[in-house]
Amino acid sequence: MKHLTGFILVLIMALLPVPAVSADDPEHAYREAVEAFEAGRYEAARDGFLTARRLGMDTPALSYSLGSTWYRLEAYDRAAEEFGRLLDRPQWQHLAHYNLGLIAQRQGNQAEADRHFRAASGSPDRNLAHLARRALGEDAQPLPARDAPTGLLSLGLGYDSNVTLSPDADILGVSDDAGAFLEALAAGRLYLTPDAERPLRLDGALLMREYPDVDRFDETGLMLGLFQERRHEDWHLQWGGSLDSVYIDGRHFQDVLSLRGDARRPIGEGQVLALGYGLSRIEASNRYDYLTGWRHRLRGEWRLPVGETRVRLGYTLDVNDRKDLSEGAEFASYSPVRHLLHVQADRDLDGNVNLRARVEYHHSRYRDPHRLDGLRRTREDDLWLLSLRGTRQLDRNWALFAELSHWTNDSSLREYDYDRTVVMGGVEYLFGR
Repeated sequence: MKHLTGFILVLIMALLPVPAVSADDPEHAYREAVEAFEAGRYEAARDGFLTARRLGMDTPALSYSLGSTWYRLEAYDRAAEEFGRLLDRPQWQHLAHYNLGLIAQRQGNQAEADRHFRAASGSPDRNLAHLARRALGEDAQPLPARDAPTGLLSLGLGYDSNVTLSPDADILGVSDDAGAFLEALAAGRLYLTPDAERPLRLDGALLMREYPDVDRFDETGLMLGLFQERRHEDWHLQWGGSLDSVYIDGRHFQDVLSLRGDARRPIGEGQVLALGYGLSRIEASNRYDYLTGWRHRLRGEWRLPVGETRVRLGYTLDVNDRKDLSEGAEFASYSPVRHLLHVQADRDLDGNVNLRARVEYHHSRYRDPHRLDGLRRTREDDLWLLSLRGTRQLDRNWALFAELSHWTNDSSLREYDYDRTVVMGGVEYLFGR
């Protein structure tokens, strides 16, 4: 709150007309109080603001300034009284609600704090709305304007120590080939009915990765999705469908048609609970027809602040029912039940730098035993993923990034054991912010 409060007080002071200096001049007393506040002399600021009121000043700016000063002095009841004066002032009410939310948090009344933050999140000031929604734990990024498309363009160079045969590396394994790659990503979002109570949203993405030395693994992915959003009390809900198409070396690999629903809600003290379920139909090309089938996916995530770090703890359950591969007496299952646990931590550092670390653990058990050379063996895999990413924001839109990811898969069938490391760096452009 410190930087926001200080900026608002300086702005208020700059917009006031310059008064003649007088001991009985409330505006002079007010300006001196603002200077004291900026210098961190909150007792002097309090006395100055009270003097301005005693001399006849009665403005919303003075109520805000006194409220901010009482807050700094931890006189929360007095601060709430001052901010409460602004609730019937349209130009000030959202800012008042935000500050009343901060006070309620300090007093241990999270339900009251969430009520005020929810009211402040409707502010036409996007920065204030973002602060309020972040206090509710709903957003880590400023909200885009709904009437314009938003998205990301990214270009990166990298090296892959063990190129995957497909995006389903957990199922199919890897190639044991290494190579440099060039990756381009374009992703966007457009609200088709931005002002509706239940807005309709169009999502799209294009991913291209080319390996100059092992071009048979060149990958292209396309995604198009249509979703509807709504709010129900404290819940933010969305549901819809998407189509993902993947091409390997220019040839069709698979299409995935998915229906899904997601829900999230604040649960106090900046924490959020997110839940989701998706049903997918996978249609693979003739060469990989054994991957054709169904997938159920159930997700849950707990998002919480830990000091200055944003943490996510999550669990995903995948239940697959694929055709599997049967050739004579030999059989291979491609229908795993997979349990996935993840921990992710994000932290903003000085200099517009963000660091993100993520750890995942996957345990997969395949439905039916493999049969090979007269032996029956059930495939079980334990996979660990560690990823680190750093982003340096150059300005509002441009950023540089670097990331490192490492996978280790330990399988009961040795042919599916692998290690893989990918490093990549590049530049990205955010539009519509």
